[in-house]
Amino acid sequence: MNQVQLIGRMAREPELRRTEKGTPVVSFALAVDRKFNREEADFIPVTTWRKTAEFVAKYFRKGQRVIIASGRIRVDPYTDKDGNKRTRFEVVADEVEFAESRRAAEDQPAGSLAAGYMENEGLSLIHI
Repeated sequence: MNQVQLIGRMAREPELRRTEKGTPVVSFALAVDRKFNREEADFIPVTTWRKTAEFVAKYFRKGQRVIIASGRIRVDPYTDKDGNKRTRFEVVADEVEFAESRRAAEDQPAGSLAAGYMENEGLSLIHI
């Protein structure tokens, strides 16, 4: 079963676009701290579609803690311009939820590497 659940911080602003047929789609990166080493984080590309995309674009911002309550991993093999075979991974999120109240987000420091990256904008995404 291909099912994903994640909790992390939005590493960049959600980017709302529309397909040629007008279907809403949002992309963002989620910074997820590692369980046993909070000095390391994984930056995971996330895509949402339709009503979930509109919800994310309207209510979520960079640095905010969010929950991917339901999603799946999408694997996209491709060949780069030099002829090398590559694979891109992303999470396609079906349900995205608030992980904290707005007041908690403003009043309490997160105390994690992901939060530090959000404050200092020290983020770089790596595609595998």
